[in-house]
Amino acid sequence: MMKSADKVNVTVHAKAFKKAIIRITLIFIVAMAVLWQVTDQTLAYLISLTEAAIITISPFEMLHAKINIAFVSAVIICLPYVYIELYKFISPALYKKERTVIRWSTVPFFVMFSIGGVFALLVFIPVVLHYVSLFYITDIANSITLGSYIDFILMAVVMFGIVFCMPIVLSILSYIGLINTAVMKAYRKHVYLSLLIVGAVITPPDVFTQAMVSIPLILLYELSVIISYILTSISNKHEVSTHG
Repeated sequence: MMKSADKVNVTVHAKAFKKAIIRITLIFIVAMAVLWQVTDQTLAYLISLTEAAIITISPFEMLHAKINIAFVSAVIICLPYVYIELYKFISPALYKKERTVIRWSTVPFFVMFSIGGVFALLVFIPVVLHYVSLFYITDIANSITLGSYIDFILMAVVMFGIVFCMPIVLSILSYIGLINTAVMKAYRKHVYLSLLIVGAVITPPDVFTQAMVSIPLILLYELSVIISYILTSISNKHEVSTHG
């Protein structure tokens, strides 16, 4: 049987979680409403990235595209706030070292996600679209449905945002002792092969676009190794000074 004190604690936590969800929902609705005002300009910019004609094949395709743009943009913009709300909720159950890791990784996490999204918009997407256009045939109409085009762009932005966070994730795992620099170096070749496979799976079947994904992933992994080495050195010095 659950004790009365435990029941009270569960009730308190449930109410706190409910309030956090309500705040997150309200912030998200406001963000989406604001971003909806600039979806036309955003859509015009995204369409300008391709040389193909963009068409719609259903009455609601334009509306769906604008909703998807506003929705994904609002999710990305609200991520820091969601992160903070979740941290405030779970922090009492965390150890001091775990709280330190979360606090110090918050800003780098969102900076790297933003860099990944910008890289997708300014480098990956324009280069890939231009490369694909080289294979167009002038006697054949080159048209892309608006829905598939927007889905491709949003997927690329989110995907690169996530993969650019790899150094932060690996650094956290290294800091809490789940991995170390020696292990990361020992399995470097295996990781390279895995990243090349990832690049081949999530891109069209040609070497150029695969390299556009795989090379940044490999560089990010090497950055992770460097950060892991630095964190390990700092941790070792701290232990020596503490025991000394």
